[in-house]
Amino acid sequence: VQVIDEEGRIFGKFNLVDVVIGVVLLGVIPIVYGAFVLFRTPDPVIQSIEPNRVTVDSVGMLRLTGMYLSPSLRVVIGDRPAESFLVESQTSAEVRLPDLSAGTYDVVLLDEALELTRLVSALVVEPAPAMTISSIEPAYVLEGEPGSLRIHGERFQPYLRARFVPEFVPDNKKASAAI
Repeated sequence: VQVIDEEGRIFGKFNLVDVVIGVVLLGVIPIVYGAFVLFRTPDPVIQSIEPNRVTVDSVGMLRLTGMYLSPSLRVVIGDRPAESFLVESQTSAEVRLPDLSAGTYDVVLLDEALELTRLVSALVVEPAPAMTISSIEPAYVLEGEPGSLRIHGERFQPYLRARFVPEFVPDNKKASAAI
């Protein structure tokens, strides 16, 4: 029994060139798959975010720590894209916050439109604390006399306007200031 006959067929059924090409292809497929598994970049992972609590008015940066971060990624907080994503290394990046209302938000890393990783309820945006007035000096003013008031308190915003409305008090019939 001949293995290769006069026409170049193996056992009289298969062409020798076709068999060699088939063996090469079957040998290349596992090598290509092994190279893909060995050299592919793993999906990024978000491990933590600092700070994880901010106020509505704060315009700040978040620090992301994780693994396999790259500059080609996009960050979405809730449903709003982050203004900038600055990668320092594969394990650290900074994100500029978009304008967010009070609430709890997920932080998502995207590659194009494909979601790669999500950190659920990662960021809590708290409402801005209200202004508080602790004292007003002087405590009373006489009607019709010019003067100035000093208002003491916390968390005043620039360019506030105070309006004083006289309020009639029947006991001593003096005008007082109400804010």
